[in-house]
Amino acid sequence: MKAQLLRKINSRQAVVGIIGLGYVGLPLLLAVNRAGFEAAFDRFIGRAQADGSMFAIIMIDLDRFKEINDLHGHQAGDTVLVETAARMRAVLTEGDVIARLGGDEFVVLTRFDDPGRIGLLTERLSDEARR
Repeated sequence: MKAQLLRKINSRQAVVGIIGLGYVGLPLLLAVNRAGFEAAFDRFIGRAQADGSMFAIIMIDLDRFKEINDLHGHQAGDTVLVETAARMRAVLTEGDVIARLGGDEFVVLTRFDDPGRIGLLTERLSDEARR
């Protein structure tokens, strides 16, 4: 499963956000790039194997993002990405990871004890992405 997911991720062009505390690319994006996601994914898998903890992968695709770029230019599109990432980041907890895989696609890694939390988090992320 990991190899299949990573193949899908590797087939997309990633735009760099931040990795750790070092800014690269769009400094306000508050999202890691594909390499940062892969490293975080490995950490999440390692911890799950070591202690049996559970984690979820939540995919977020922004609707009508191409229209924003086409009608208002890439600078406006970048502003939308930065604002959307910041709003989604605000609903995450410490240790969660948000990454921009490319274009209008984001992915969140989050640990959980209660599966009901994932449904609620997904709804909140979706609400923030639509704002």
